[in-house]
Amino acid sequence: MTELRKLNQAGFAQRQLLRLAVIAMVATTVSCGPPATQPASGPVAANTADDYLTPPMPMAVQNGAMGLRVVGLAGANSRVRLTAIPSAVPEFARADPAGNFAIVITASAVPRLYALAMEIPNPGRAARVVQAQGYLFIAPNGRAALLRAGGGSQLLGPTGGMPTVQAMDYDRAGGAVLSGVAPAGMSLNAQVDGVTRGHATATAEGRYRIPLEPISGGEHQFVVSGGSTRQLVRARIADAAPLTQGPFRAERTGSGWRIDWMTPGGGLQTSLIMD
Repeated sequence: MTELRKLNQAGFAQRQLLRLAVIAMVATTVSCGPPATQPASGPVAANTADDYLTPPMPMAVQNGAMGLRVVGLAGANSRVRLTAIPSAVPEFARADPAGNFAIVITASAVPRLYALAMEIPNPGRAARVVQAQGYLFIAPNGRAALLRAGGGSQLLGPTGGMPTVQAMDYDRAGGAVLSGVAPAGMSLNAQVDGVTRGHATATAEGRYRIPLEPISGGEHQFVVSGGSTRQLVRARIADAAPLTQGPFRAERTGSGWRIDWMTPGGGLQTSLIMD
């Protein structure tokens, strides 16, 4: 799915808000929290100056007595930071030698959007900063998803199991992507209003992403099938109104959450997170 190339009426102001958020994240220096205690599953990045560094990845958001606990994977011993958007004071944690981290944030009655990044020591030079590939959306009940520019938003939680539609992303150009979970290696088909529009194979991690042919506005039926199972979801495609109160807007719909948000490239994308 290609991003929108034209800004909405408030595009310039939105870009400025996001730039300020990024500047604040880079400039802030706060002491690190204690090491994460999540079971180790291996670091996602190397600690050398020239290696490619896999971006940090949130894995789950857990409810706890102290608030919400964001756990995930980052570079071994890296400093991980989580910053609410628009700009706010970041929360920090230190990833353990296996790359696991945990950051506790306060619960909220309103949905929030976060930028996740890690800082890797770089002897003799400034620390390398690697941003996550997407923004972390957290609903008031702790339901969370990684919103990705260009589509394929990823709901945090278990993978595999029966084919399930978890998210849909689209832009004003009509491009759309369905994403969810399915057994690893399963071949999947997607239909829109009874017509086959896309195919995909579930990854080894048990996730899939199906780009669709352009879809017009209005109510549609989406069916994802694999093997002998199929799931039907209904969703309404409608252009997002200009963002006037910040870089994103989230609201409840009949099927879950709708998030209209500004991508790093300045486009306006809509992500539907299914219940």
